[in-house]
Amino acid sequence: MGGNPDDYTVDLWFWDAPPGGYGINERCADGLEAGSKFYGAGWQRLTNTTIEVFRHQDDTLADQILVRIWKPDPSAWDSGWVDINPGETKTFAHNLGGDVDDYTIGLWFKDTDGIGINTRCYGGLGAGGKFYGANWENLTDTTINVFRRPDDIFADQV
Repeated sequence: MGGNPDDYTVDLWFWDAPPGGYGINERCADGLEAGSKFYGAGWQRLTNTTIEVFRHQDDTLADQILVRIWKPDPSAWDSGWVDINPGETKTFAHNLGGDVDDYTIGLWFKDTDGIGINTRCYGGLGAGGKFYGANWENLTDTTINVFRRPDDIFADQV
């Protein structure tokens, strides 16, 4: 596609085949640990020419995948890449106003010394007594918080 991958939008959908499957889904997107097994699929290492998609070893929900990448209209507000420490909550002042029910939020991570731009453990993943990933929370018409889990290794920047 060329250009800056910071300006891309990525959708990753799964297909869990019938009978008994979930059809088109995003179950366990970026990973879920349950009973020492890891389910789901996700993406990482986004560049202006490639993206890497992975499927966890025990997954049964993503028999096939669909990846869509495009350059959307410019967002109304963009924080740029910001450093965040494990266990830290950052508050971003966007000051957009209006009704937050009309907002669409995009949160990506950057592992500065490994897998690059990614969404690994988006929303949080508990595995082996450790907690990985990051998420947004406490959205208002002027601010939004981003929380990075204490053991996370994938979101040096958000």
